[in-house]
Amino acid sequence: MAWLVKDKIKENYLACCKEAVLSDTAFNRFKKDKRYTPITEHLDRDIGQAYLDKIIEKNEYIFNVKKKRFLRNDLYGQPKRYDYGKYGIWSPTTLRYIYVAFELKKYFNGLDCMDIVEIGGGYGGQCKIINDMRGFKSYKIIDLKEPC
Repeated sequence: MAWLVKDKIKENYLACCKEAVLSDTAFNRFKKDKRYTPITEHLDRDIGQAYLDKIIEKNEYIFNVKKKRFLRNDLYGQPKRYDYGKYGIWSPTTLRYIYVAFELKKYFNGLDCMDIVEIGGGYGGQCKIINDMRGFKSYKIIDLKEPC
């Protein structure tokens, strides 16, 4: 029975992605769409705070320098955003992307010379944040047709 629920969630997600490609109205609010949120926009404020705390702990200077560029990710699709005090208003998903980008940079000693392949990259939020940091040599997103 659980597979029926998963199939319906996937079907709804793909329909939402397809509509976002075909309609500016749908694109302008896709991160708010209830068919999309279970896939990538499901993080709450507290999880966003946990990611922000980890980012600030080791990367506060770079975060503050790149903050305006990172925030542009929240301009698309009307994601749910929360106030994180002196650090501003953010989508928890964008904070997760920033955290992951810093972790990848740390573990691979930089990313600017890397060929990166992301499986399940959707609209490219993680790619955008990594590019905001310093970039990469190449980036390939592999996903289902509709999100790509």
